[in-house]
Amino acid sequence: MNRTTYVAMLGALAFLWLVLHLLALKFYFYWTLAPFDALMHMLGGFILTSFFLSLWWAHMSQVAVKILSVFGMLILAVLWELIEYATGNTFTVSLYTVDTILDFLWNGIGGILALLYVSRLS
Repeated sequence: MNRTTYVAMLGALAFLWLVLHLLALKFYFYWTLAPFDALMHMLGGFILTSFFLSLWWAHMSQVAVKILSVFGMLILAVLWELIEYATGNTFTVSLYTVDTILDFLWNGIGGILALLYVSRLS
């Protein structure tokens, strides 16, 4: 797959994520469908890691690109969780820590899947 096709695929996935996120907010999917939150974090981790991979792939070693891509995704995941906390978009205070850990886990799984996908393309 060439870079243009790869970036177009990422754009389509990001648009899908946005549509699903907006629907989830409107119809309370995050609060009524427990697996939906995990799916969105996994898809987000996949998209962000893939985005960073596409930015840096031609500019440095594959190992450095993979590490930086996952690190970049995790930084954005932390920012997302801080925004959730600051805006009060948490399930409950008592479960917030568990929810955040699970969110990071699902982001990481999405990132690993992106690394595996890109490795298969190479």
